[in-house]
Amino acid sequence: MEHHFLDQLITGQEIMSYYIVNRAQVKKGKNTDFIEMELQDKTGPIRAVMWEVDMNVFNELKQNAVAKVLADVSEFRERQELHVKKIRMITEEDEIDWTCLIETSNKDIDKLIENFEDYLSKIENPFLIQLMNSIFNDDELKNKFYSAPAGKKWHHCYKHGLLEHVVNMLHLANTMKKFYSELNLDLLISGVILHDFGKLWEYDSEISIDFSDIGRLNGHIAMGYRFAINEMDKIENFPENLKQQMGHLILSHQGSFEKASPILPMTLEAIVLHYIDELDAETNAVSRVLQKDRMPGSKLTRYNQMMGRFFYKDEDI
Repeated sequence: MEHHFLDQLITGQEIMSYYIVNRAQVKKGKNTDFIEMELQDKTGPIRAVMWEVDMNVFNELKQNAVAKVLADVSEFRERQELHVKKIRMITEEDEIDWTCLIETSNKDIDKLIENFEDYLSKIENPFLIQLMNSIFNDDELKNKFYSAPAGKKWHHCYKHGLLEHVVNMLHLANTMKKFYSELNLDLLISGVILHDFGKLWEYDSEISIDFSDIGRLNGHIAMGYRFAINEMDKIENFPENLKQQMGHLILSHQGSFEKASPILPMTLEAIVLHYIDELDAETNAVSRVLQKDRMPGSKLTRYNQMMGRFFYKDEDI
């Protein structure tokens, strides 16, 4: 069955495709109740409504699972939406092309892994070498790191997104060392690698990306810090000062209390880590907004609630 990508729909057409169900709820309208859903494929999400509430259908809907959908493409407040006629969860008989549903990094994954492992090999501190070997000799953990997203909806929010984000930051860290020779590059590289490691457990991302229960309760900073400290504690005679510095990089990388950082960056490496994290994350996020949320016939995107502004791209210059 041909897949109808959500960023290529034509208003007025009828479609039948498989989509991920991000959420569904019964809502009250002016005259009657209706089911409101968010459906998604690899090109992004879309609002969908089913005007006739069938509680049997609603009760069978599963979050972060795939459904077969028959719908008309309509518009509401200058955005396309789906008016769902029929929907059911998939069965074993359905043949799903997962490449249409799950967004992945558009980078060469083998090249990203090669770059990442090259930076690992450049670490000279013997204790940090032991730490990285202890972590990445675990194939299950390594593969989870290579495939994990770096975010839910804002930046690098796709399969292999965390690896892409970390490799970008490693390139930036290496560049900063050229300007500031006093930077401890071993410490900075290790901090870049581990700063978001807690996201391996913060998100459930097998199909779509959502917070895990433990992720909601603890958050990636706390989980990443605890993981790193536990790994360092396993290494005989690991220097206490080095452990404190590594912990500080993880705890302070968000940069401010308003962004849920429990402490502020207080070392040169922590300052650099925070700003290269912000630089890559925001650049990736805004680039995606410009690609996916441009208003038809305009150089402007729709108003972005998260950033509190429109974004503009003039392709003629």
